[in-house]
Amino acid sequence: MNVTTAIHLDARRMKADETYPLKLRVTYRRERKYYNIGMDISLDNWEKLNAPKPRGDLKDMKIKTTLILEKADKVIGEIEEFSFYKFEKEFFKIPRAVQNVKTAFEERIEKLESEGRISTASSYRTALNSLLEFKSSLKFWDITPEFLQDFENWLLKRGNSLTTVGIYIRSLRTLINIAIEDGNLKREFYPFGKRKYQIPSGYNIKKALEMDDIAKIYNYKAIEGSQEHKAKDFWLFSYLGNGMNMKDICRLKYENIQEGRIIFLRAKTERTKKSNQKPIVVILTDELQQIIDTWGNKEKGSNNYVFPILTEGITPKKERDLVQLFTKTTNKWINRIAQNTGINKAVTTYSARHSYCTILKNSGVPTEFIRDSVGHGSIDVTENYFDKYPDETKRKYTSKLLPFKYSAILKNIAG
Repeated sequence: MNVTTAIHLDARRMKADETYPLKLRVTYRRERKYYNIGMDISLDNWEKLNAPKPRGDLKDMKIKTTLILEKADKVIGEIEEFSFYKFEKEFFKIPRAVQNVKTAFEERIEKLESEGRISTASSYRTALNSLLEFKSSLKFWDITPEFLQDFENWLLKRGNSLTTVGIYIRSLRTLINIAIEDGNLKREFYPFGKRKYQIPSGYNIKKALEMDDIAKIYNYKAIEGSQEHKAKDFWLFSYLGNGMNMKDICRLKYENIQEGRIIFLRAKTERTKKSNQKPIVVILTDELQQIIDTWGNKEKGSNNYVFPILTEGITPKKERDLVQLFTKTTNKWINRIAQNTGINKAVTTYSARHSYCTILKNSGVPTEFIRDSVGHGSIDVTENYFDKYPDETKRKYTSKLLPFKYSAILKNIAG
């Protein structure tokens, strides 16, 4: 791990009694951080403290500093993947007052990374970099409605979209809310809301496909075993699987397949309170089963991944990289299929999710069913809508996703 500790004399500014503060210095990857330990010492006594056998009060101070170093080394040794955030949390065991926006961002990023939320951490890092470029030093009370409007205008002039502006400023709003909760900022300084600053919404670009375009993808004859074949199948798996996103597809295990259903928790909601977690239930149609048979792992132990994309025991960063690569490859080849079939719009894995929602909505499926089937419901909502719908109703709604195939079924239902 190569983390070092030492007791450091901070001789930058002498106190009135001609002493200087002692600090704990922690060094990791050439970065150093200094922490107050509540002790002061003169220059003469500093030299005596480091002598082989200090005496009197210096002997007691030597014992205390040694114990501090031992505690720091013990904490560091128990941290699996070191970060200053983890060290401070375990060493001090008390929340530190944070008024500096850069520090708050960095601590939030380290916390997200420690939880394996690599993509979210990366988003916060990008927001921080833009904020620092706009203004290098910021305290929370500097974030006023006027400042936020100036930051928005600056971002837009640099070619950022309103969607990007919203992402950056929502990250900042989260940290401001945390600062208020921790008592590091008075609520009266909150800069968001009516007659203050309002975060812009991005343009609503239509991502869903029409049914005719979905039929083109479904009926496309790809060479068996080719990248086109694989991309087509996984796009359809997302579309037919309640708009399941690529990360959740990658993380599916055979234990998620139960009695003709796929039951899973979205990666986005797995850290919510256990009592509030709402599983997504997907009817395992013939199409989904065929895709699993074609591309799935042949070893079907309950703890094995359904698809050979991830492997057990990898780091969160490695998981993120593999999911991103899989998504990028799928997008590349599904777009080729779109071009080959005359679909005049970009087709991505995200459009599969949008298409699922839009097709069902346009087919008259209740909004609450759609909301629950894709996991959009608020975790504060206690009513479980999905339990209202028996499997036969779910199968009827699922058939609306491929009406060109299930026309006979739909006719019978209508009749």
